[in-house]
Amino acid sequence: MTGPVAPSVRPTSAPIRAGPSVSDAPANMSFRVTEANMTERNGTTNRSKFGALFYNTQHINEHYGNIVTYMRLQGMVPPSSAPRGGGPGQ
Repeated sequence: MTGPVAPSVRPTSAPIRAGPSVSDAPANMSFRVTEANMTERNGTTNRSKFGALFYNTQHINEHYGNIVTYMRLQGMVPPSSAPRGGGPGQ
């Protein structure tokens, strides 16, 4: 059995907290859409920035539709169909 780790050796959560901001940087640059730049071309495709954002949203929704199908085949209720409460009589 080992004793407590010295404070100078303990790992910190800084690398974990920095991870999402580093990995989200390319998406933030591609999808930073304003009224002024929504028709500019995205650097990777011939789509406008708004078109790329719209396409990506549509594509993610298609994947979610596939996941819903597989969940129902397994007898599970997908989160979008699960009761949330607050409806009539609740």
